[in-house]
Amino acid sequence: MSWLALVDCDGPLIDVSARYARIHSELAAEFSGRPLPLPEYWRLKRARVSEVEIFTRTGLTIDDAEAASAERLRRIETERYLHHDRAWDFAETVLRQLRDAGLVQRAVLVTQRVSRQRTLDLLQRVGLARLLDGVVVGRGDNTLTAKVGTLRAASVNVSQPAVFVGDTEVDIASGQALGARTVAVLSGIRSRELLEACGPDVIMDDIRELPQWLESQTPP
Repeated sequence: MSWLALVDCDGPLIDVSARYARIHSELAAEFSGRPLPLPEYWRLKRARVSEVEIFTRTGLTIDDAEAASAERLRRIETERYLHHDRAWDFAETVLRQLRDAGLVQRAVLVTQRVSRQRTLDLLQRVGLARLLDGVVVGRGDNTLTAKVGTLRAASVNVSQPAVFVGDTEVDIASGQALGARTVAVLSGIRSRELLEACGPDVIMDDIRELPQWLESQTPP
């Protein structure tokens, strides 16, 4: 059986930790704070601690933390920082494996990044563009309504067996709303505890476990 695979960009396929850490480090320093070490910063992000709270832990006042958080949103998808994004070293291999084994009929990337062109440029740079059958880009509003609306506006047909692979609560809820099987991966921005609370069909360390899991599934 071949699946329609809807795969979130950041987390399942792309490692954004270097970009996030660079912005955090630079902004904390600009506002005279002490940047957190990457492991601590990432632990807090995965626990869904707000950027304002994270910045206060660098020694910033609440006003400066709020200003730094607002500035972060302005910078997060600029070329200066997007340059740090990298594909996981297993991403290309897994996408090829899914296609070659006939497990996936179509693989569609789904993201709420703001710029479609910058998303396409990233996929070309990291060598994943040729392995995807479609790219659905939203407008940066990473909510359940926005993500499902983006997919429906793009006429993504989920009448065939579909699986949604993501790393956040919104990803899992979007897949569930579309009637797809849901796969949560721990290679992204949420902890296991938060993902378990969403009730995905399965939680994986990363997408390297996806081919074997799909082989074990029967049609919904």
